[in-house]
Amino acid sequence: MAGTLNNLGNIYDNRGDKAQAIDRLTQSLKIAEAVKDSALMARALGNIGVIYFEVDDYGHAMEYYQRRLALAVKVKDDQIVAEVLNNIAIIDGIRGDTAAAIDQYERSIAISERIDYGQQLAGSLSNLGSIYFARGDQIRAMGYFQRGLELAQGVDDKASLSQCLQSIGTLYRAQGHMAEALDYGKRALEMGREAETVSLIRDAAYLLYQVYKATGKPAEALGMHELSTAMKDSTLSEKNQGEVMRQKFQYDYDKKEALVTAEQEKKDAVAKEV
Repeated sequence: MAGTLNNLGNIYDNRGDKAQAIDRLTQSLKIAEAVKDSALMARALGNIGVIYFEVDDYGHAMEYYQRRLALAVKVKDDQIVAEVLNNIAIIDGIRGDTAAAIDQYERSIAISERIDYGQQLAGSLSNLGSIYFARGDQIRAMGYFQRGLELAQGVDDKASLSQCLQSIGTLYRAQGHMAEALDYGKRALEMGREAETVSLIRDAAYLLYQVYKATGKPAEALGMHELSTAMKDSTLSEKNQGEVMRQKFQYDYDKKEALVTAEQEKKDAVAKEV
């Protein structure tokens, strides 16, 4: 039951129905806790955390990530520990706490290297490189991007490949190396399309727009600007839909709580009369 409810939650999430997704995943979590199934508990906690992250509810996302981390440490599941540390670091970075983000990324990287978890390692390296790039340390950033790219190629992770290629291209553009930026941008766009990931297509297209504009190619720049804008609009639409679903879930939850409270008050009144 717990496994099936978890799968149903993921299906609802893929369809954009965050409220139903949270409902099924929460049911899955409760059953997994009742039967003390650590693996299913970790899956549910992680999936719930991701949904809250998708709708920019970082407080609740962090809450579920922390619970998943504590569970993973308890059962000594290093793979999950590496994943959650990376997720926590992303939120730290969004919140502007770069010192905490770097610490979490480095911990995730160390564990991923020790257990040979290439896919997670590639993503964490790229994410850490972005932190250093934002801080102006281009040399260290490029080192992390290159390491991430090599690992992503080794495990054939198209999403991480696109992310690393786009990051390297952006760094080259910042340095004025437009030929290299164009090459990496095109490859990033190709991998983003193969990964079928809207955000990756958007970021690669925006990089290419900047390069084409800087090199005096208005037609190509316009095409990439339109693609980037279309992907951005799609992302905003998903965010808006996610927010609607989050509000619907909160409304449904509050309504259920009100019914439970009313029922309990009724029982208390009857007991008092007796």
